[in-house]
Amino acid sequence: MEDITIRIRTGAVHVQHATCPAGCSLMAPDVSIGGFPSIRVTIAFGSERGQLYLDPGYGSFQHQTGLTIPPRTVVEMSCPTCGESLAQDEPCADCGARTFRLSLPQGGTITGCLRAGCHRHKLELADLDGDLLRLYERDKRIIL
Repeated sequence: MEDITIRIRTGAVHVQHATCPAGCSLMAPDVSIGGFPSIRVTIAFGSERGQLYLDPGYGSFQHQTGLTIPPRTVVEMSCPTCGESLAQDEPCADCGARTFRLSLPQGGTITGCLRAGCHRHKLELADLDGDLLRLYERDKRIIL
C-alpha cells in the first residue's frame, strides 16, 4: 500500500463514528466538545481509573476527564462497553510509547500516542474518494 500525505487545518475533520476492535461505539453524544459528540474511552494509570472524552476534532486536543494525569504518563486505554484494550504494539514515532487505535467507517483508523502530552497521531482513510468528497459537505468538514 502506498502513502499519500494531505495537510488539513486543525479541526477540519470531525470523527462522527468511532468503534473499538469488537465493534462497540465509542461515541458519547451526551458529552460534546467543540459542538460535536466526543469519543469516550476508559483510561487507567497507577491506581487511577476513569473516563476520558477525546476531542472528535482531528488535531484538536481539548480532551475532558475528571482525572489528573501527570505529564508524560503512559496510560492504558480500553473500550468503556466491553473492556477490550485499544492499545497497539506499534510504538509512537515521536516518543516510543505504545499507541492506541480507533476504528472508523469503511476500514479507516485513527492511531494516537498513549503518553500524556504527546500529540503524535495518524489518520488512515480506506475510502479516500468517499471521504474526500465529504470535505465540502456540512461547513467544509469531513465527517467520518
